[in-house]
Amino acid sequence: MNLAHLCLRTAVVLGFIGFSMGFGMGVSQDFSLAPAHAHMNLLGWVSFFLYGALYALIPQAAVGLLPRIHYILASVGTVVMVAGIAGIYLGHGATFEPLAIGGSIAVYGSFILFVFIVFRATPLASLFGSPKEVDETADDTRNPAGVWG
Repeated sequence: MNLAHLCLRTAVVLGFIGFSMGFGMGVSQDFSLAPAHAHMNLLGWVSFFLYGALYALIPQAAVGLLPRIHYILASVGTVVMVAGIAGIYLGHGATFEPLAIGGSIAVYGSFILFVFIVFRATPLASLFGSPKEVDETADDTRNPAGVWG
């Protein structure tokens, strides 16, 4: 399976878990897990969807070992961190605080890798293009280089 598809599938699974947490809190009117719910939705659903979008739009970004390390650190880190946050807010801080810390470190490390991956796949020179890349026959001013077909 390619990395873009894996990230998108991970996004919907983690998003479903996050949305289910929110649904459960709403039904029970117990919002003690709101911080875990928020982290699951933002890191699980939103971040993984954006990772998948980048890897789909710029396939060369998904090439090599670093993107796979990024995925492993981000996915394991997100699940461990959210479990740690949930445990802390359920009153088991001494047991779950190391999970929250360890997961946070993994997610932070994964984002540092992602920054490197993005900058490696999108060199600054590509912002300005080169004369060879410009499609002189394109007449749509919203799409001057014919990038979108």
